[in-house]
Amino acid sequence: MKKRIAILTALLAVSVPCLGQPSPNTPTPAQQAAPDKSPAPSHVAVDSIPAKDAYDWAAYWGSIALVVVGFGGVVLGICSLVFLRRQTEATRIAADAALAQANHIANSERAWIEVLPYNWSIEFYPKWETGDPVPEGPMGTWPISHRFAAQIKNLGRTPAKIEGIAVRYVRTSRSARDMDPEPDFGEIDTEQFFLLPNSEMAATAILSPEGGVLAKAEVTAIQDGREFLYAYGVVKYRDVYDRPHETRFGYAYRTPDSHYILKDGKVETISFGKAAFQHAGPNAYNHVT
Repeated sequence: MKKRIAILTALLAVSVPCLGQPSPNTPTPAQQAAPDKSPAPSHVAVDSIPAKDAYDWAAYWGSIALVVVGFGGVVLGICSLVFLRRQTEATRIAADAALAQANHIANSERAWIEVLPYNWSIEFYPKWETGDPVPEGPMGTWPISHRFAAQIKNLGRTPAKIEGIAVRYVRTSRSARDMDPEPDFGEIDTEQFFLLPNSEMAATAILSPEGGVLAKAEVTAIQDGREFLYAYGVVKYRDVYDRPHETRFGYAYRTPDSHYILKDGKVETISFGKAAFQHAGPNAYNHVT
């Protein structure tokens, strides 16, 4: 009996402290007092959205109208720029065509100056040397100066106002193609006068050096192609529209082509053609504006 009472007393001693401990599943007073911090539901009932009134719809459609008007303004601006560009291009083309037509009319009516040799083929008169037969005529043994005579003609339909003329005639060891790139016209005669259409005038130049006098050896060197005669110059003038122009000219004295043949056991020279002045020289010597 005492043994049973002791066991019961031990069981009561163990169970009494357990009665004072809260259960793990039982909320504490602090947990019971804490407010609920869980997020509110994200959805709202459809019935809670307020309906749009007339003012809201007016503002909405007004915004739409402003967007449409703005877009239309941009499109209109782009179309205007394209139209103006095409109109400007058409105006430029018309202006260029009108200018070309005006220039064509002016050029068809303007003065045109051409310069030609008066004598395309020349005769040589070498200086008289002791023992040579005395030439006939009043000049006798007087030396003859060789000259180049330039024929200046106005081929246009209106007068030309001549403002400057220069002609040079040289004997040189260089061929026409080996002349300086830019011509040296020397002193230009600036006497001004008018040259009427289909009229002409002459300008001469003395052969240089040595005052145009040639010795026999020099004539032989020219005829053999070892030395060259070159005439060049410029004519400056204005047309009736007061536009400045230039006619530059260059003429080289060309000897005939020579060939050597063997005839009767002797070497002979035969020539083809005739010695004459021909257009020659760099572009700067033969230029017309």
